[in-house]
Amino acid sequence: MPFSPNFVLFVKNNARNINYIAVLIFDKCLDLRKNAYSRTAS
Repeated sequence: MPFSPNFVLFVKNNARNINYIAVLIFDKCLDLRKNAYSRTAS
């Protein structure tokens, strides 16, 4: 997910959504890690 100026504005304007966004990013990172591990394992 690119951190464009629009994204920064979105976060500032939707402060209550920051936790939700953080969870999405965290989830994305876990998925990437899982994929990387499965690639090296196979």
